[in-house]
Amino acid sequence: MTEKKREKRRWLLPTLISVVVVSAVLIGVFIWVESTSVQWILVPSLESDHSNIAARGVITEIHWNYTSYGFGTETRRPYHVYPALVVINISQVLWTTDGVHDSLTYWKYPPYEKPPFRDICLAYDASDVPDVAVGQDVDFCGYYVQYTDSPDSFLVVISPSVNGSYLRYIRP
Repeated sequence: MTEKKREKRRWLLPTLISVVVVSAVLIGVFIWVESTSVQWILVPSLESDHSNIAARGVITEIHWNYTSYGFGTETRRPYHVYPALVVINISQVLWTTDGVHDSLTYWKYPPYEKPPFRDICLAYDASDVPDVAVGQDVDFCGYYVQYTDSPDSFLVVISPSVNGSYLRYIRP
């Protein structure tokens, strides 16, 4: 064997090992970044465990087993399936925390429209879905999610994890 071929063979194995190690490290970093970015998108929905709005109104729509999507690529998009999504035409806002009322004045159940504000969506996330129907007067208390990119965005979440949240019909 010539001296050049021996020199090439001597560097072939270390070069191959270096390429494999660098590739493995890059793939590991990519997987770690992807896994933490999806968790970061999901974390904001846990921002508060206290109700921030209470209101009354009439049920206009009910969607059973509603899937709500957050922001992300088509293959890595966070989502949540709610047992019920209840659309309510607001007749009276009983109370809100700071900033919630202002953010409610510019959107409506999709497509998001400008005022007048009337409808609001309740994402009911408890196993005991109340026996409600379209046309019933109800009152509710829950956590309104004021930011985008989450499956909970622009919904009032009613869940056991939100203290004081409820949906109940008003007896005539």
